[in-house]
Amino acid sequence: MGKKSTKENKNMYQQARDELNISRAAASDATNGLLSESRIEKIESETLNAHPEDVILMAEAYNKPELCNYFCTKECPIGKKYVPAVDTIHDLPQVTMELLSRLNTLNHDKERMNDRYRC
Repeated sequence: MGKKSTKENKNMYQQARDELNISRAAASDATNGLLSESRIEKIESETLNAHPEDVILMAEAYNKPELCNYFCTKECPIGKKYVPAVDTIHDLPQVTMELLSRLNTLNHDKERMNDRYRC
C-alpha cells in the first residue's frame, strides 16, 4: 500500500479517493486498470488535466457522481458556461418529499386559479 498523502489543498479527485481510504493502486484496480496509478497521481497533483473519460471512471470507481458535475462546471469550457453546479446531492427520500411538497403547492395554486376563473 502506498504512503498517505499529507497535501493540504487536495483537489476534488483526491478528496474523493481519500474518503474511500484507498491507494492510487487500488483506485486504478477499481477502474479495471483503465486509469493508471501514474495518471491518477498526475490528475490529483494537477500536473495533468483530467479528461472527461478519466472523470467518468473515477466517479464510477469512487461512487461519486458529483465528480462529473464538478468537472463540467469547473474544468470544461462548455460546462462552465452552460451547466449549473450542483452544490449538494440529497438522498432520494428527501428529494421525493421536496418534490411532493412543490407539487402540492402547484396543485393548490391550480385549484385557486380554477375557482377564480370559473364561469
